[in-house]
Amino acid sequence: MKTKEQLIQLLKSNIEEFNEYKKLNYNDTENVEYYRFDLSGANLSGYDLAGVDFFRTDLSGANLYKCNLSGAFLRAAYCDGANLGSANCYIADMSYSILTNTNLRGINLLGAQLYNTNMDKANFCEWDLKGAKMEKDKKRKIIRKLKNEKTK
Repeated sequence: MKTKEQLIQLLKSNIEEFNEYKKLNYNDTENVEYYRFDLSGANLSGYDLAGVDFFRTDLSGANLYKCNLSGAFLRAAYCDGANLGSANCYIADMSYSILTNTNLRGINLLGAQLYNTNMDKANFCEWDLKGAKMEKDKKRKIIRKLKNEKTK
């Protein structure tokens, strides 16, 4: 198993190899930690990570500011306290992820899937929900919160 630093270097150099490594080393799902790939605190700011597989990856405290995550698979990722500000998450699958205390300021979510996503205490400033796919009641609640923040 690679160390966190080795995973980050592999991710920065070749996304296809990172995804393949993850697929080959994730076959045995019995008796493994839920967040098997630990990239917590990683600084990936500004990287082109389009199509990356972050399924069940620990990204808590990670800096993904201005990253291109279009088409990324972030399903069930743990992103508590991560910085996704100004990230491009076009058609990304973020369903079942934990985005608590996460900076989502200026994020592009056009076509992104956010079903059953925990976004408690997330920063929604300058968030465009057009085209984001999530539960209607959750979307209405976020829109109300955004309107309240604008009037302050």
